[in-house]
Amino acid sequence: MRFSLEYLEASNKLHATIIDAWDLPPMDKNGKSDPYVEVSVRPGKEKFTTQVKHNSLNPTFNETAILPLSPNDIDEGEIVIKVLDSDFPLQDELIGIIRLPLNALDLSPSPKHHTCLILHEKGKNNRHAMSSLDAAKLNLKISHQTQELLDLQAQLRTVHENLEEVREESKKMRTRKVDLGINNLRLKTELDALSRLPQSVLDGASDDGRDENSSSGKLTLSTSQDIVGSCLGQDISKANSNSSSSISIPSAVRKSSRKSEKADRNLEVDHTKCDELKKHLDDCIKNREEEVEELKKKVQTFKPIILDETRNGQIDVGLAFLVDSEIFRIKILSGSKIRAVDGDSSDPYCKIKVYHQGKKIKSFETTVKWKNLSPEWNDDFQIKDITSNELISMYVEIVVLDKNKVRQDQPIGQLRIGPNHGYVDQHWEEMLKTPGQLVVKTHAVRDM
Repeated sequence: MRFSLEYLEASNKLHATIIDAWDLPPMDKNGKSDPYVEVSVRPGKEKFTTQVKHNSLNPTFNETAILPLSPNDIDEGEIVIKVLDSDFPLQDELIGIIRLPLNALDLSPSPKHHTCLILHEKGKNNRHAMSSLDAAKLNLKISHQTQELLDLQAQLRTVHENLEEVREESKKMRTRKVDLGINNLRLKTELDALSRLPQSVLDGASDDGRDENSSSGKLTLSTSQDIVGSCLGQDISKANSNSSSSISIPSAVRKSSRKSEKADRNLEVDHTKCDELKKHLDDCIKNREEEVEELKKKVQTFKPIILDETRNGQIDVGLAFLVDSEIFRIKILSGSKIRAVDGDSSDPYCKIKVYHQGKKIKSFETTVKWKNLSPEWNDDFQIKDITSNELISMYVEIVVLDKNKVRQDQPIGQLRIGPNHGYVDQHWEEMLKTPGQLVVKTHAVRDM
């Protein structure tokens, strides 16, 4: 079962939101149950009861209990969550119970989510049955590890996003470094050309008072680019062959030369900064990649503890939302290691049910793959006129069954995907982040 707790010290109230439960045992002859939840805080007499969810082994409640809780009761108090099967007009049956000591919980003002086992009362007289204290410790461990896994997954997504940003910045810096190198080379070429000018040309540049347009037969070059062009395109020796003519270079030439040298030095500084920044970004990328790998290892370590290693196999599911055409798309691609029901084989197919605000709005069935434990379905289903706002309150339930020509089809397992309803919500989040694209994920088929 999943639920969240929030303690408001100012009003001495504990808010307990019952989210959902799954894999409940069948209590009725039809193989289903009519579960509801009763929440109380001990010591205390007030109780909260949710609505009954008829014919369901995986009910969704999303109901909040508001119960009084004084600070003095936290040290020795406990929260008790009972799951019962409604048998009106007969007496209701207890399906199971969750007990948690309040002093071991994080009762901060912000809601904290918990995932706990519903311990069945059957076998409670067995001497090997788990004690109430041990059960509470186990539930706390499961809850804490579930939260740690979710935090790790969120941190992993953040690190991936930051890594992409760092890589993009590094790419920009490499481009900037190439541009600076090209500019540096161009200015060096100009300076080299200036350095090859005859001494008489440079000496003439010291006369700043002469008229650039005088008729004394003087050659006038006004910019460093003109000088470079004359050096590269003309024969300087011819300019010097006329001894009766002097060559005058205005002061702008010398200033332009000094500016070019200064710009060259600035470029070298920028070049050094680029190198340093690029090295820093490369180090960031390396650190991020190492952090990603470390987080992946941690996630893999926790997954076997939190998520049941199902014996029912896995199926590949694709989800897509086409914003412009308002189409929600579900594609059942394939399965692997499907549990054998008929001796050493099965005849698997999938039933798909789509829910909105807890009500079924659409259902589909894939084709049957006879005698196949690794079926390839590739069946595509679409629901039209679905808006982005409606997706927030939707989820998909997929049941894998074994087809039987004589007897009733036998369920192999199921999975659910969707916000606050699925065992793994990341698939739904990625679908919403990439509208129009088919996002494919592999999901474990859990017990019914």
